[in-house]
Amino acid sequence: MMMISDNSAADICLAKAGAARVTARMRSLGIEGIRVDRSCQELILDFQGQDTARLKDLARDDLREALRREARPQQGLEARFAADDRVAADPRDNATPNAMVMLLEKIWRGEAVDRTASDAMLELLKRCRTGAGRIPGLLPGGTVVAHKTGTLGGVVDDVGIVYLPDGAGHVAIAVMSKRTRVSTEEVERTIAHIARYAYDYFLFTAGAATKPSAE
Repeated sequence: MMMISDNSAADICLAKAGAARVTARMRSLGIEGIRVDRSCQELILDFQGQDTARLKDLARDDLREALRREARPQQGLEARFAADDRVAADPRDNATPNAMVMLLEKIWRGEAVDRTASDAMLELLKRCRTGAGRIPGLLPGGTVVAHKTGTLGGVVDDVGIVYLPDGAGHVAIAVMSKRTRVSTEEVERTIAHIARYAYDYFLFTAGAATKPSAE
């Protein structure tokens, strides 16, 4: 779920925890800007305009077969943009950059759960295999980044903690987009530039004595 962005693994965890309980947990931590309502499978089916109520509980192979049988003609960019707009207007399954930074900070401080579990989360996030061109994309080689990506249509996101060199501290950063009209690669390059700007600012301008968060 955290290393390779596996939706099946994410949905197994969500089914065990319950979406409402995940949102309630965020509120108990004082985080208002994160809301979880649907599984990844439901969210993707809704985005595609599928019959989510009928398909949402199918096993992966059964779902693929059902979608194969009901395959629709290839849709153009305008149809994708319309789907992007529907996602952007939907109040469900949303998060703000500020809320994600707050969550990252609580994980970093061991306040989201206990210290041992928080450290385990950070180690997993350091091993993220997706989004190499996003937050880590333009950082100096060898920079440690504990991060997690999110992608769906016009939504291209990356949030994480950048470990500055020489004991200069850490930067929690969230770069999130929606309704993008350019290629994913172009958005990723923009995310990389923002992350590098934050890296340079906090390393060279803010000074090693500070340990701020950046949104």
